[in-house]
Amino acid sequence: LLVRDTVVARNFRLTYKDQNFRFNGIFINLPEWLAGNSVILKALGDVTCNKLVPELLFPARSKKDSSIINKTAYSFPGDIMLDLNFKIDNLVHKTFQAEKINGSLSYKPRILNFKTLSLNSLDGIISGNGFIVQNTDKSFIGKGSFNYEKININKAFVTFHNFSQNFIK
Repeated sequence: LLVRDTVVARNFRLTYKDQNFRFNGIFINLPEWLAGNSVILKALGDVTCNKLVPELLFPARSKKDSSIINKTAYSFPGDIMLDLNFKIDNLVHKTFQAEKINGSLSYKPRILNFKTLSLNSLDGIISGNGFIVQNTDKSFIGKGSFNYEKININKAFVTFHNFSQNFIK
């Protein structure tokens, strides 16, 4: 890790709750951003991870706090700009599992753009691109173009809880 006016990470490794991350890239304004100064954090690089379990990174709040969650809208950060390539060996999020996840993304305030995305899941391959935009009222709009190869439709319905409908099962 080389820290100057920009931070350069070469094979920087971090392990958190049995999730191993590796970073290679350049971070502009990182020390100032971490200190809470009013700057834009810019990052360009590559991120790899052996397994990613979002619930371990962002633990659920207790039932006591659940009313707060339902009344508070999530906001995309306004002080970050990213251009990253990523590779995740395994992803587990609730009932969804995927492996061999590769892609590239860019982020600027309120716009998350997946330039490329490929993953193995549901006994098949999903690939494509898309974006998510956050409106000023904190609602989200997303659009994507994806290819699905050999997806097990039965597993998809089980994994996604019948897509919150009860007409088709």
